[in-house]
Amino acid sequence: MANIATEMAKRITLIDLVQDVKKAKEVSGNIKDPLTRTTFDSHYLVRTLNRGLIRIIGDLSAAGLGYAASLDTEQLPRYVAAAVGAFAGAYLFDHLVYDRLHPADWKKKDSK
Repeated sequence: MANIATEMAKRITLIDLVQDVKKAKEVSGNIKDPLTRTTFDSHYLVRTLNRGLIRIIGDLSAAGLGYAASLDTEQLPRYVAAAVGAFAGAYLFDHLVYDRLHPADWKKKDSK
């Protein structure tokens, strides 16, 4: 259970994205061909931006629904459930797409 809590803390604070960027820079430094290096850098830049955007959308959705709940207290349970769903859904989507379905190249090699 502590492992899940530390993993969520890493994801919420975006530490995992920073670690991935550091690893990508390390891998990129080992690539000799300039075209391949540029392609690699572009790929991981877009990947990191997409992951950050997905998480920000989830956070903003949860914040917006939290604000809506403060305005309409009669529907409080619905807004809270929707906010938790938006927040958790964004992080779950990020995890499924970028860690399970399409992990980074070095994560594929580490898992073998």
